[in-house]
Amino acid sequence: MPRPPEDSPSTNGPDTDRAVPTQVSSSKRARTIVAYALTGLALAAVGVVVVRQRDAFADALAAAAHAPVWLFALALLLPLINWWLVAISFWLMNARYAPTPLRENVALIASAWLLNYLPMRPGMIGRVAYHKKRHGIPVSSSIRILFELTAMSGVAMLLMLVIALAVGHWAPGVMQTSGAWAWWAVLFAPALLFTVLGAAVRGLASGEVWSRWAWTAAVRYADVAVWAARYAVVFALVGAPLGPREAVVVAIVSQIALLLPVTGNGLGVREAAVGAVAGAMPAVGLWFGADLGGGTGGSGAMEGAEEVVAAAEARAAVAVAADLVHRGLEVAVAVPVGLLGSAWLSRNIARTPGAVLESSADPESGLASEERPSEAS
Repeated sequence: MPRPPEDSPSTNGPDTDRAVPTQVSSSKRARTIVAYALTGLALAAVGVVVVRQRDAFADALAAAAHAPVWLFALALLLPLINWWLVAISFWLMNARYAPTPLRENVALIASAWLLNYLPMRPGMIGRVAYHKKRHGIPVSSSIRILFELTAMSGVAMLLMLVIALAVGHWAPGVMQTSGAWAWWAVLFAPALLFTVLGAAVRGLASGEVWSRWAWTAAVRYADVAVWAARYAVVFALVGAPLGPREAVVVAIVSQIALLLPVTGNGLGVREAAVGAVAGAMPAVGLWFGADLGGGTGGSGAMEGAEEVVAAAEARAAVAVAADLVHRGLEVAVAVPVGLLGSAWLSRNIARTPGAVLESSADPESGLASEERPSEAS
């Protein structure tokens, strides 16, 4: 078959090489502009709601100022639990390619937690680069792990939502109390079941692989459940307690907002999403802990509609206040934890500079020596 002439479009000439990156760059720039524009609109909408419902917003912050100390203690403790759960999940999944010390994963996630408050997720990029340099884990493998863990979290959210809605349907009165400890235990139960399942299959053929997946699923489910508990706590802080069902819905919306690669750690986007879902709760049959009106007892349809809109805006303002308190407490934890994690990593790098550690990934297969494709299939 004759070769195409040198000036044929099918060759990789200099013009073609320049055109493709330019098109990709333009497309990426357009998506970035759209994303930032939508984020700006969302934040503007939050600002309008807060200004229109400044009394509800101020009352929520005032309630937080007089909340019990144990609620603040929980609000500071639960993010630390999330930090460790995320680190454990990466530790388990990284083991398929290279054994990485748990303490190193804990420090990496701590550092990334803080760095990801900057745009473009530098914490995630740094973690991937660190594993590549220190353990020989290919970048593609780290990205694959990230997608797998995100998928696990998505399944966990769906399972938790089904459980919460089912329990809320069968026992709505019980679900409408933030002290429904028995139902919180039900929401956390799948994490225990996955843990037991992982231990049970460990002795079977390829049991190490399946047990690792089961334990990772348990950890990711527990991570989402802790996020739901965090929202139950911070809404209670501002005087608007949520039941487990509602806390699960808010947590899921919050987690989805965090996936949007616009602002660092979803700053502003998460608060807008939480405000929107809280404002819409009664419209979809969910319960909101604060009595902010919203009935249609006005003299006419227009007055009734205005009351409903005003109540939805007030709920959104309270929810934004709750998540701002949440964000402030989270940052209060993330800053010292992130700085300590970064300092530990710096010392660790200085001790063994530029080395790919022993028993790291096979350069051809990308798998650790103790796990080959035949075992992972």
